[in-house]
Amino acid sequence: MGMYGFAFCTCTTPTTYQQLPQHHNTPIITQDATTAKKLAYSKEVATRCITLEGDDFNPTGLLTGGSRNRGPPLLARLATLQELEGSIAQHQEEVSKAQRALDAMSAAGKQYTKYVGGG
Repeated sequence: MGMYGFAFCTCTTPTTYQQLPQHHNTPIITQDATTAKKLAYSKEVATRCITLEGDDFNPTGLLTGGSRNRGPPLLARLATLQELEGSIAQHQEEVSKAQRALDAMSAAGKQYTKYVGGG
């Protein structure tokens, strides 16, 4: 269903606070916004739900928080960019080697043509 559990179950608390009574309106932690909406706005549950991304769905209609960037994290994109730059450098070196080999073959071909044409 996409529900992880109640907020007080997913956190560790010092033993001095564990004796406090749990309230009826403890938020539910959900995997995604779809599940949070279904639970928060259903007549049967009608409890505040918070997604792992931080979106906070409240049965009163208030929606707050969360990340709106659905792409990969910036550091992951930076690592991918560095990896691609390394790959480009490697391919450029291969192209340079191939160009040097082509130049050497072209020079040898000219020498051969000169030798065959001159003899």
